[in-house]
Amino acid sequence: MSRHRAGFVSVVAIVENDAPRLASFVAATLAVLRDTCTDHELILVDDGSVDASAAACAAILARHECVRVLRLSRRYGPDIAVTAGIDAALGDLTVVMAVATDPPGRI
Repeated sequence: MSRHRAGFVSVVAIVENDAPRLASFVAATLAVLRDTCTDHELILVDDGSVDASAAACAAILARHECVRVLRLSRRYGPDIAVTAGIDAALGDLTVVMAVATDPPGRI
């Protein structure tokens, strides 16, 4: 893939009890972003997960500087989670994904 330099890309990923798959999703998403654009961020929006997703997000934050985490105080549902992520996004372009269902290769 060729690298595009057309702007800053934000990926907003909705996390809902996704602890077991979160690390692999983040690694795959960041690989795609590194291969396709020079400036990017990944925003993980934890929509009130009750599993170990918060701990998984904290571990990811410690390893990656282009990742941010928004943790909602309770489950609000996908509409509010997406809105929170888009409101926080810095990018010229924003991609919205669900960790559980959207493959990073689709970016």
